[in-house]
Order: sequence, then C-alpha cells, then structure tokens
Amino acid sequence: MQGLSKMKLSGSVKGNVLLVANALVAADRTYVAVRSSTEGRTDRASLRFIQSNLQRNKLATTELLTEAERRNIANMAKAWADFGTAMDVALIEHTLTVEIVKFVGLCNQLDENVETYTERMR
Repeated sequence: MQGLSKMKLSGSVKGNVLLVANALVAADRTYVAVRSSTEGRTDRASLRFIQSNLQRNKLATTELLTEAERRNIANMAKAWADFGTAMDVALIEHTLTVEIVKFVGLCNQLDENVETYTERMR
C-alpha cells in the first residue's frame, strides 16, 4: 500500500498519455493507408509510410514502458497485492464480515465498522 500512496501522478503521466495517444493516431493512419490502397495494389510510398509509422509506434511504446518502469508507476500488480493483503489483515483484526454489514441497523453503525476497517489502509 505504501507504494500506491507514494505514487505521484503528475505531468509525467500526462506526457505518457500523450505518447500513447500519438502512437494510436499513427496506428490509425497506418490502417487508413492500408485500407485506401486500390484493388489490392500497394505502392512503395504507402509501404514506406506504413513502415515508418510502425517504427514510430514501436519506439513510442518502448519509450513509454521504459519510462514507466524507471518511475515505478507501472507495477500496479504489486500495489494491488499489497492492498489485498492489508484488506485481509483488516478483516481479520476487526472481524468485519458480510454478516455484520447485513445486520447493521443504522448507517452510523455501518460507518463505524467501515471506519475501523479502513483505518488499516491509512
């Protein structure tokens, strides 16, 4: 859970999203270029265009994954595993079960139970 709370999603994420968006636009252009070739004949200019787009897509994806790994923002599996472990511990420690939630009479009682459950997450 600590990794998730320390993770900062700022301008770097926006930059990464832009990289992905550019890669998708390039892929769309590639699809249009292939589709627009007439009667199955593809001229050399179209092939060069497709090849350059594929190279740019590969480069952009590689850069995106490398940057995400460097900044430790892509290892969400570990964060979710840590979160699940902390939730299990909280369930055991505070004995918050489905039965307790089902039989709570007032919203305030449910809030108290959930609050003790989420204290472990902080």
